[in-house]
Amino acid sequence: MAIVSSACFVAISVFVRRASPLARARVGVLVPLILGPPMFLAVAAAFGQLGRVTEFTWLSLAALAAAGVVHFVVGRSLNYNAVSLLGASRGSIMANASVLMSVGMAVLLFNEQLTATILVGALLMVLGPILIAQRASGQTRGKPLEKKAFRRGMMLGLAAAVCYGISPLLIKYALRQASLPLAASLVSYTAAFALLGSTLFHPTMRQELVHSPRKGLAWYAAAGIAVNLAQLFRYVALSIAPVSVVAPLLQISTLFTLILSFSMNRRMEVLDRYTVSGALAVVVGAIILTS
Repeated sequence: MAIVSSACFVAISVFVRRASPLARARVGVLVPLILGPPMFLAVAAAFGQLGRVTEFTWLSLAALAAAGVVHFVVGRSLNYNAVSLLGASRGSIMANASVLMSVGMAVLLFNEQLTATILVGALLMVLGPILIAQRASGQTRGKPLEKKAFRRGMMLGLAAAVCYGISPLLIKYALRQASLPLAASLVSYTAAFALLGSTLFHPTMRQELVHSPRKGLAWYAAAGIAVNLAQLFRYVALSIAPVSVVAPLLQISTLFTLILSFSMNRRMEVLDRYTVSGALAVVVGAIILTS
């Protein structure tokens, strides 16, 4: 399930990169949240988990709601802005540093085993973003990437990684109480939409959504469908496997993101040796962590 989720994640950054010059990042964050609740409601009902939401304790429901806000609102906003500044390849790799927090906290909170293999894999996960950061004078094709924008993108990417690292821990806590991943995903998405969806009542946000270019909205909608499917399989994976296994497996998407972003966004992406080396370090680290 984690590998299927990883495959869905491959397309997200590429689609966001195509959409970001056309429509603002906050529009891209809102679109998946609009699509999410109906989608997860239908899936949870189809598999008989809709009526079992009451099996979660109040504390578990709070953890799922927090996971939704932290990941789908805060983390996604930070990540989309990082991608718009750094490009899909660098932005996605920075967000993938979340595996460090997920694995480390899983060991502390859930008593998951810490071995030499995990340590080596984690070090490689750290090395990846460091290699990317060496390209401080990097550029997107045809347009210099200023150091100030580069540093801001790196900071946003790392902040997104913190959010993405926390959310699996909250989800795993709830799923240990009741193994209902489809119902859990519905709770998280509903909480996120309740928070960010309220912005639709603001005239400025409605106007921005309505008047955004259709092509930009189409790319964000494609990203939204992909991310919703990815999250669905991520919740299922977390219900049946440890965080220290699921989190690294999701990082395999990094290598495919680089390949797909270069093939689809050649005019917007440059794959230099630092970016490629950083991606390979992340992927090798993920393989070691799961071997």
